[in-house]
Amino acid sequence: MRPARDYHPTVTTPVRPDSPGTLSTPHWCGECHRSMRLTADGRRCAKCNPLYGRDEPLGGTRPWCGVCDKVDRHVHSTTGIRRCRACHPLGRPPEQWPMFDIPTGRTEQLLACDWLRHISPMMFKIRTEELRELFRPWFDAGWTPRDIVYALDHQPTGEAQFGDNPSGKVTAKLVINFMKRRLRAWWPDEDLKPFPAINQHIAHNREANLAALRERRAGWDATARTATPAAESVAAAQARIIAQRAAANAAVLRREGEARERARLVADIEDRKRSVSEWAERLETLATTGQVS
Repeated sequence: MRPARDYHPTVTTPVRPDSPGTLSTPHWCGECHRSMRLTADGRRCAKCNPLYGRDEPLGGTRPWCGVCDKVDRHVHSTTGIRRCRACHPLGRPPEQWPMFDIPTGRTEQLLACDWLRHISPMMFKIRTEELRELFRPWFDAGWTPRDIVYALDHQPTGEAQFGDNPSGKVTAKLVINFMKRRLRAWWPDEDLKPFPAINQHIAHNREANLAALRERRAGWDATARTATPAAESVAAAQARIIAQRAAANAAVLRREGEARERARLVADIEDRKRSVSEWAERLETLATTGQVS
């Protein structure tokens, strides 16, 4: 089987994006990325990208700082070329927000939403203000950004959400509606509070376990600090029980010994009586016959 060849259709008539007709794919110019047709600064290539002209101005979101090149927003120095961190749209990432912290207030919520846009390909198309308006009730209810990310992928029962995430071709409005549908499973009634988040469950269980451990430790400390009299201690009670049992056993042994001694004395007296009777009979016989038998 022969390997497939690269197919690059030729362009007979240049077609601008704003003109009617079908867009055709020109040859690769060799200066941009071959598959995405993007230049190094992230813009559409003016030579071979058929969608060139639909790009927004590079510095439309950030004003020019005056230090870098105004056209490509790159800093040219002896060490090389890099994106300007002050005014290039991709020059610096937003401030990282801790995913397990609850953002309170407008500024913190905007920082959290800006970081969510940076790490989530699905939320990147949504403006930070719109994302904050969507997540503000959840933040006010004590949810963290990590809880929202978990809720978008899981149901309250722990099972995975039905359906696939939207692709990169959908609009921001469709992404917002998609997230609203998935978050509705965690907040079925708007008059009530949403279900506790996963991190709230973890924190509640951790606090309950710590409270039980603290209570148990307090009981141990109170028992150790309390001075128990020697006569009322557990060891003293056990010693008294052992002494009582020993005394009872000694009394039984003493009575048995006394009974054996009495029986021995009675037997000795009976033996003496028999011996005296025998000698009396012998003396009587001797007196009668005159000789000892």
